[in-house]
Amino acid sequence: MKRSIAFSAIALTLIFSGCGKMKDALSAHSDLVASAESQKFTVTKMSELLGRSQAPLRKDVANALANIWVNYQLVGVSAARNDSLNDQKLLDEALWPFIANMKAKTWYDSVAKGWAKPDSSQALAMYNSAEIMTAAHILILTQGMAPGQKAQALQKAKTIRASLTTANFATVAKKESQDKQSGQQGGLLPPFRHGEMVPEFEAGVKATKPGEISGIIESQFGYHIIRRAPYEEVKGSLVQAAGTASMARADSVYMATLEKDAKVEVKPNVAQKVRDITVDPESNLGENTVIATWKGGKLTGGRLARWVQGIPPQAGIAQRIMSAPDSVIPQFVMNFVRNELILAEAEKHNIEPKADELKALRNNFLLELTTTKSMLGLDSKSIADSAKARNVSAEVIAAQRAEAYIEGLMNQRAQYIPIAAPISHVLRQKYDWEVSTAGIARALELADKVRKRADSAAAVAPPPSAVPMPATKDNGAPKDSQARR
Repeated sequence: MKRSIAFSAIALTLIFSGCGKMKDALSAHSDLVASAESQKFTVTKMSELLGRSQAPLRKDVANALANIWVNYQLVGVSAARNDSLNDQKLLDEALWPFIANMKAKTWYDSVAKGWAKPDSSQALAMYNSAEIMTAAHILILTQGMAPGQKAQALQKAKTIRASLTTANFATVAKKESQDKQSGQQGGLLPPFRHGEMVPEFEAGVKATKPGEISGIIESQFGYHIIRRAPYEEVKGSLVQAAGTASMARADSVYMATLEKDAKVEVKPNVAQKVRDITVDPESNLGENTVIATWKGGKLTGGRLARWVQGIPPQAGIAQRIMSAPDSVIPQFVMNFVRNELILAEAEKHNIEPKADELKALRNNFLLELTTTKSMLGLDSKSIADSAKARNVSAEVIAAQRAEAYIEGLMNQRAQYIPIAAPISHVLRQKYDWEVSTAGIARALELADKVRKRADSAAAVAPPPSAVPMPATKDNGAPKDSQARR
């Protein structure tokens, strides 16, 4: 089992805003939305891009666009300067969630090695007590059927049941069962525990003696015919399932002991703050709100943001946490508190990542950077070649290409290329950048006018925008201008 957040090769949450201390150096220049080194993103330019696109004219969308612009421009700067970003200190800082996970996992695995694993006799006892069950079934589906169709399905199930023997059950299941996945295995299902199947099915399994075939059992899915497999037929999978169950119990006891000894407390009234951090971790890296405490430690908003950055986007955490009730937020927070407790144990025992794992992690970062540059047309060689051919600086070429890509994105001619969080982190630490709240607000005002001029036709629901939509939180407004240096 893995308690800590699993490593996924540098594919993290999208970056919608900046990191570090907030300042508003651009606030005096309301004609600018953002800057990246010497490049400027003007209010006029953003208003034209948004106004002539099909993107919703919302603050969160404009904020996303501003930060995409910053990231793409900084990728261009690094390419123009032939900067590989191979600064080990910065890399390890950016990769902290993964390095922390490596430490925690190494320690957890060392503890788990000492947990007793059941042998075949214990697996047999679990089988006999129905703590773990196994069965094969033939399913005739009835969901959504009219009464007449359901009667036909029942008759089909009766006909099949009349033809069954223990010898031909698997063959008939492969041919007749409408549960195609288990049907391919002769109807055999993986071992399961109490509550993991619908009640009617579980009751049918328990009522059937090992090696025998049940009558027809109805559930919400349809009509089942069950064969309860004898222990010897499924011994291997049962021993494995018993081991999993045993490890789960040991894990539960271990974590409960850690939590009790640490006196963990999740602070009240932090649900919305947790949502804000989960939706937009990058801009909350400096958040000092205490989310949870334990003996000798605490989970601040900024620390939570770091952990969240280690969750791959396909997990859909931001979308799920935005719709989750307040009552589930403490348990969500506890997942990260457990990570912290295990990490603290690892560091107390001087656990460090293995050299080859750390090297692979850094190499993944560099590979992701190279791939991203290539996909954006911002690779160092082609930029240098174009700069030489046109007799202009490489940074000019890179900036023009980044601008062109964003225009294509807004016009739905280009695919959105997310910049992985560690890459964004390193870029924003190495180079000057800024995003202006005031500039974004001004650009939105002008974009509305641009759109009204460009499209006076009857209002229709806009098609999906190419701009990646942040999960909605309030009106999605950025809190402040975000910048470094």
